Parts: sequence; structure tokens; C-alpha cells
Amino acid sequence: DSPEAAAAMARAQNLGPLLETMALANAACAEGNLEQAIELLQQAAASDPEHPGAAAQLADTRRELARRTFNRAMTAGYQALDDGYFDRAERQFKAAQAVMPAAVEPRDALAETRIARTQAEINAWRQRAESAEAREDWDKAIAAYQEVLDIDNTVILARGGLARSKTRAQIDQRMVQALD
Repeated sequence: DSPEAAAAMARAQNLGPLLETMALANAACAEGNLEQAIELLQQAAASDPEHPGAAAQLADTRRELARRTFNRAMTAGYQALDDGYFDRAERQFKAAQAVMPAAVEPRDALAETRIARTQAEINAWRQRAESAEAREDWDKAIAAYQEVLDIDNTVILARGGLARSKTRAQIDQRMVQALD
């Protein structure tokens, strides 16, 4: 008539299926199928909430899945960054940050992505400016160098290019006026 004895008897009768479920979960983990392992461990933990092994193994497997998801997102983010896909890199780093909010790696990677994006924009405008200078299209060169300085006014190359292009534009304008 003891409720404690009845509960212990029910747990004992459930122990065999619980251990089988945990063994299946271990096999799934060994195969790398952490999602299936978590599903099985959730079933095991639900069938006997007082079993310490099921709950501990479930927590460990969830952490391992989070680590794996985090690492995959970070790897994909760095690959996208290396390939110049800044939006994709940013999405991957934010996904990693969502998995492990306390990790510093995604924040650092997001900062690196912003810097790389800015550098790519500066390089694109610099190339346009140099191309315009080569064609002696001084107005376009001035505009392109000004875009670089709008992004980062400390770029010495853009300051020199802007001054040079303005001088050449003035010379061209004076020559046209003189010819007219």
C-alpha cells in the first residue's frame, strides 16, 4: 500500500525500455545523428524524470548539438567572408550568435565582416576613380574619390587623388575656355 514502493516498482518495470532507448540514443550519437539522439533521450527522460542518466545525457547531447551548430555556422560564415559574400557571412555569424549568445567569436567575426565590407567598398570606388583618371574623366574621378572619403575620410590615397583630379579638372576647364 506504500505510494513510494508503487512508484519504485513502476520505475523498475520501466528501466529496461528506458535503458534500451538510451542505448539507441548512444548509437545515434555515435553515428553523428544528434537530433535523433535528443529525440530518444527526451522520450527516455519523459518516461522516468527521476533517472539521472537520461537527463544528464540529454543535456550533454543538447550542448554537443549546439557546439556543432555553432561551429558549422562560424565555418560557413568565414567561408562566405573569404568569398566576399558579406550578407551571407553576416547571417551565418548571427546564427552562431543565436546558438551561443555569450560567445565572443561571432561578435568578433561580425566586426571583421563590417571592416571587410567597408574595405571592399573603398576598393571598388578607388578602382572606379583610377579608371576615370586613366580616361581623363576628371568629374567621375572626383566623384569616386569623394565617395571613398565619405566612407572613410582618412584614406590618404583618396585625398591625394581628389586633389589631383580637381587640379586636372580645372586645367581641362581652362583649356576648353581658352580654345573657345
